[in-house]
Amino acid sequence: MNGEGEEEIGSKMELSGDIREKREIEASEARDKTLGLIASVVGLGPAYELITTLILPLHQKKEKEFVQDLATRIYNLEQEGKISIQELADSKEINTTITKAILLAQQNHQKEKLEALKAIVINSAIRIESQNIDDEEVSLFLRIIERMDTTQFLMMKMVGNPHKFLEETGNPKLNNQTDRLATLFLSVFPKYKQKLDLVNQQWVELHSMGLVSTNIFADQFSNHYQTGKSDKITALGERFLEYISTDVIE
Repeated sequence: MNGEGEEEIGSKMELSGDIREKREIEASEARDKTLGLIASVVGLGPAYELITTLILPLHQKKEKEFVQDLATRIYNLEQEGKISIQELADSKEINTTITKAILLAQQNHQKEKLEALKAIVINSAIRIESQNIDDEEVSLFLRIIERMDTTQFLMMKMVGNPHKFLEETGNPKLNNQTDRLATLFLSVFPKYKQKLDLVNQQWVELHSMGLVSTNIFADQFSNHYQTGKSDKITALGERFLEYISTDVIE
């Protein structure tokens, strides 16, 4: 193809892009006008303004903060020689993981969940380097993170390593008082004593996700005195905790 032909094609593509962009802008403006009209007609003006001027900017701000923090952690790991950003860029697995993590972060505000999402990206990146990653397992863990709430993250930390959990929560003396998981948990977080039905259901959900070995929370013994960890956590639960551990990025 001669130079004139290529130039002509380039001009047409540029023109087509300009037309498409103009149409998208017009469509966006039309949607805004329509929503504004509906809001004014049915008296929802303040609600519409709340969404467009407050909630959406906060949503965008949260995404930006999440991405910036994640990028900083990845950069630091490369500086430490633990990963190669170029190799990560070429990995379909890590690109998919990052994309899913960002989408989930946009929809959540819980600190534990956001930290778990960052950790699973970082730990996946490190495993990519050593070719020790199960793509299907990572996808499963991302779905589990999406389902879990703050209480369930705390439960998993406790059942994974009761000794460490009690040390981190400032309750080391409880290590020598009881092996009962429910007693330990309620001693650290007495506010849940008024919501035992909720706590029991949250434990049942952890069991249904394959993370703990029993579906009964009350009166379960952990036997953690000898091993340092509870025998009520499953092999899948242990791998899940490894993926969401922030030890490597702190």
